[in-house]
Amino acid sequence: MGTTTVLHRGELVVTSRWLCPASSARWHERSTTGEDGYLVALAHRPVGIRHAGRQAVWADHGAAVLYDPEQEYDRKLLHPDGDVADILGFCPSLVAEAVGPSFRASAVPVSDSAFLQQRQAFLMRDPFALDEAAFAVLADVAAALGRPAAPAGPLVDRARRLLGEDLGEPLSLAETARRAHVSPYHLARVFKAATGSTLHGYREGLRLRAAADRAIAGHRLADVAADLGLASHSHLSARFRRRFGIAPSALA
Repeated sequence: MGTTTVLHRGELVVTSRWLCPASSARWHERSTTGEDGYLVALAHRPVGIRHAGRQAVWADHGAAVLYDPEQEYDRKLLHPDGDVADILGFCPSLVAEAVGPSFRASAVPVSDSAFLQQRQAFLMRDPFALDEAAFAVLADVAAALGRPAAPAGPLVDRARRLLGEDLGEPLSLAETARRAHVSPYHLARVFKAATGSTLHGYREGLRLRAAADRAIAGHRLADVAADLGLASHSHLSARFRRRFGIAPSALA
C-alpha cells in the first residue's frame, strides 16, 4: 500500500509526503484524486504518470505533475524502490487566482529556485516556509501556463513593515497577507519578485541580525532565542551559523 504523511495543514495549502513501495498493489490499479483540491507532486524518484485521456508523462526532479480534483490516473513503476513524492494540495480558490479554473496540463517544469525552496521547507517543516514554498511552485506552474506576474507597487514596503514589527510574535503567511489586505499567493509572489527573498527568509534575516546585536551587547543567548520566537539556544546558533558562518557566542 502507499502512505501519505501530512507535514502541515494550512488554510490554503496542505503539504504531505507520498510513499509507495515497489511491492504495492497501487501500481496495478487506477487512482483518483479527491474532489476538494488540486495537487502538485514533486518526485524524489522517476515515475511514469498517465492522466486519463492524456499522454503519459515522465515525472522526475525537473517536473511538477499536476492533478485536478477527481483526476483519474495510472502510475508506472520506473525505480526499483518505488515512488516518493512531495505533495502540495491547493484549495480551488487559490488555483483559480493563480492559473484559472484548471491546470490544463499534466506536467510543467519547475525552476531550480522553487525546487530548492520546496525541498528546504519540507526539511525545516516550518509552516510559514512550507506555505511560501508551495506558492513558489504554484507561481512556476502559473508561468508555464501563461499567467503573468503582477507588479509590486507599495505592497512590498507594507510587507516589510509587517514582518519587522514584532520579531518574537508567531506569524504565518496567511496572517501577514490579511494584514496587508492581499491574498497570500499574491503577497508571496510579488515580494519574491521585487526583493529576491522569500518572506520567511526576510523575517529570519531580521531575527538573526537582531540576535547579533543582542549577542554583542552581552545578552544570554537562551533569552535572545526566546525573545525572538526561536525554539531554543541551539536552534538560534544553528541558523545563525548557517547564515553568517560563525556562532553567535563568538560575538559576545
